[in-house]
Amino acid sequence: GEGATFFFDLPAAAAAAELAVPVAKRRARSQPSRVLVCEDDADVADLIQRILGQGGIESVIARSATEAKIQLADGGFDAMTLDLELPDQGGLALLSDLRRIPALRRLPVVVVTASSDKPVGLAIASLEITDWLVKPIDNQRLMDAIGRVASPGARSVILHVEDDADSRRIVQALVEQVGTYEAARSLAEARACLANGRYDLVILDVMLDDGDGTTLLPQIESLNPAPPVLLFSALAVNDDIAMRVNAALVKSCASNNELLNTVRRLIG
Repeated sequence: GEGATFFFDLPAAAAAAELAVPVAKRRARSQPSRVLVCEDDADVADLIQRILGQGGIESVIARSATEAKIQLADGGFDAMTLDLELPDQGGLALLSDLRRIPALRRLPVVVVTASSDKPVGLAIASLEITDWLVKPIDNQRLMDAIGRVASPGARSVILHVEDDADSRRIVQALVEQVGTYEAARSLAEARACLANGRYDLVILDVMLDDGDGTTLLPQIESLNPAPPVLLFSALAVNDDIAMRVNAALVKSCASNNELLNTVRRLIG
């Protein structure tokens, strides 16, 4: 009947400026795949590097979370392997930081750890981990996991600008049959992705929460090379806009097969 008082501590959030990593332009797809090996154990890092090298995949070693952020700022990585026990920050905390950066939200990450206790729940699901490997490393499984997401020049990269979660899920399921899917949920995120990444196709919704998606067309048209644009929106666009894009589909009229075939045609 007298009440109770509780207290708890929370870690200070990282400053926004610290997370604004200027990721460099995506490399040409004709170049070999490149993987960041985030591992503080020198022997394990060298082993992973040798395994990847035997599969024709280039790699760079980062021995701490700080080194990983510096390397990722330089850009040009197709995937990352991640140890969870880093000297300066937990691996999952590092990954959570990286997922807050639009250009790194879809970076494929393979966890390589000594722990077989894989956490479950919405928090871990939101980190979008490609695979979870337990040490000692299974060479073939590592190559299979990396090969699915970092095959040299194998997959087109498609940016979907869409604020509706259901639409993103449907388009992602289709697009991942033919390419690597990345999503931007607002005009601001899309501008950051287009400034920092190289895409083979942009799928663009017109009506976004923060404005008109077609206002991105000048930025897309200024890129070298400029990716084709597919408008996929609830409403048809006027002729002036239709002339500036490569294809336009109305969500309520286009079947999944029509959308997938249009994507295939536009990425060649």
